[in-house]
Amino acid sequence: MNKLIFLDVDGVMNNLKYIKSIADGFDNPYKQMDPAAVKLLNKITDTTGAKIVISSTWRLQFTDEPIALALLINGYGITGSVIGMTDDQGPSRVNEIYRYYDHYRPDQFVIFDDDWMLQPGCSDYEKMADFITGHFLKTHFDLGLTDRHVRKAIEILGSI
Repeated sequence: MNKLIFLDVDGVMNNLKYIKSIADGFDNPYKQMDPAAVKLLNKITDTTGAKIVISSTWRLQFTDEPIALALLINGYGITGSVIGMTDDQGPSRVNEIYRYYDHYRPDQFVIFDDDWMLQPGCSDYEKMADFITGHFLKTHFDLGLTDRHVRKAIEILGSI
């Protein structure tokens, strides 16, 4: 487990442009990830060998069934291995990501999220700011994952 991608879904793997393009189809559970974002994520995992850890609120429905979450994620065509999910023990998402990181200590990691990590409620603010510096790749809900994010993630994670 040398390289990890902490992955949010909404605003990363789907986006406003994609949602508008499929109109009412977004309610279909098989259309909740933008195929273009899936290809971009696959480029990262195929190039770097990084494994995926779900940090999205999507994980909350699967706390007792992490394998079902991995199967759902892979059902969208994601080729990278989904190896786990962060816990839901608060006080903020960055703290949950840090606990996972601290337990497994990957050599490299990136965090994809469309929300700023250092929200009110983040404990150990300075420590968490240092932790995410150089690893947090903020997306925007309007666009989701882009080529720029792919280039930066590969730069951080390194090729296989």
